[in-house]
Amino acid sequence: MDGAKYGEVLISVIIPVYNKEKYLCKCLDSVLAQTYGNIEVLLVDDASSDKSRDICDEYAKKDGRISVIYLEENHGASHARNVGLDRAEGEFFCFVDADDYTEKDMLRRLYDNLKENKADVSICAVDYIGFGAYTDKRPEGKGDIVLSGEEAVSCMIKRQFFDWGLWGKLYTRRKAMHCRFHEKIYSGEDILFLCQLFQRTQRVSVFSDKLYRYICRNDSVTKGGFHKRQYSESLVYEFLCRKLGEKQPELLPLLEQKILAVNVRLAVNAVECGEVKSRKLYGYLKRFRRNIRSHLNIRSLVLFEYRKIAAETVLLYISAEAFWIVLIFYKGLKGCFRKCA
Repeated sequence: MDGAKYGEVLISVIIPVYNKEKYLCKCLDSVLAQTYGNIEVLLVDDASSDKSRDICDEYAKKDGRISVIYLEENHGASHARNVGLDRAEGEFFCFVDADDYTEKDMLRRLYDNLKENKADVSICAVDYIGFGAYTDKRPEGKGDIVLSGEEAVSCMIKRQFFDWGLWGKLYTRRKAMHCRFHEKIYSGEDILFLCQLFQRTQRVSVFSDKLYRYICRNDSVTKGGFHKRQYSESLVYEFLCRKLGEKQPELLPLLEQKILAVNVRLAVNAVECGEVKSRKLYGYLKRFRRNIRSHLNIRSLVLFEYRKIAAETVLLYISAEAFWIVLIFYKGLKGCFRKCA
C-alpha cells in the first residue's frame, strides 16, 4: 500500500542485525505486514558472519521499502542504531530487535495514540515471552496515561507503566535529533538514550495493549555467563545517580539498588562460570565489592524483591573471599543434589 497517497507521514523502522538468521524472517514479515503503510525499513547489518546478510538482500529485492546498510566491522548495536538514526528520513521512528516481532497494527496504534494525545513519544505494552513470571508493568484494559518528560523518566526508573527498553515506542524525530547512543556502553545504553530523549519532550503517552513481542533467547549475550562489558550497566546507573540525584532525589534508592544488583549479578556469574582465572576473578570481586560498599544502604537494600540477592549483596559487602567460598560451596552442593536426583 502506498501510504503517502493516503496522507500518511513516513515512519522509519530501524533494525540492527547481527547473526540473527534464525529469527530475522519472522521479524521482517511482521514489520512488512504493518497496517500503517508509509514506512521505510532500515536494516543495519553489523558485519554478520551467518546468513543474515543474504536474508536482508532477499527481502530488499522483494520490497522497495527496505534499505540495507552494510557495516564492514562489528561495532555493536549502539553504533548500528546511530547509523540508522543518521540515515532515517521519517518524521517518526521506532526500533525493532531482529529476533523479536510485532503485531501488525503496532505502528498504526502507536501513531494514532501519539496524534490523539499530542505527544512526542507513544508507548505500547510489551509481551515478554520466555521470561517466566516477568510481565510488563502496565495491566491491560486501562486508559491512556499522558506524562511529562520528567514524569516519564521517573516512571521508567521505577518500571511503572512502561519498561526501559527501546521497543514498543514511537519517537518524534525532531525531538531526538541530538540524541545518540553511547557506543562504549554495551549494557544499559537504552536507558541513557531514553533519558536524553525524555528530557527533551513535553508529552509521553502510554497505552496498555501488548503489541510488541520481546523474546527471551538462551543464546543472548546478556543471558547468563560472565561478560565484562556488562559492567558498563553499573556505570550507567552511577551516571544517573549524579545526573538525577539533585533534581529527582526520590529516584536515588532505586538507582543505587540497580547498581547493587548489577554488581552482585556480575560477581555471581564470574564465580559460577568457572572461566575466569583466580587472580583476575579476585580482582573483579574486589571491584564489585567497592561499588557495593559505595552504594549499600537500608533504603536501597530493602528494595530487593528476592532475599537471596539481598543476602549475596550483604555477603559481598562483608568480604570478597567469603562470597567466593560460599558460592563455590553452594555450586558444589547443587551439583551433588542434581546427581542424586
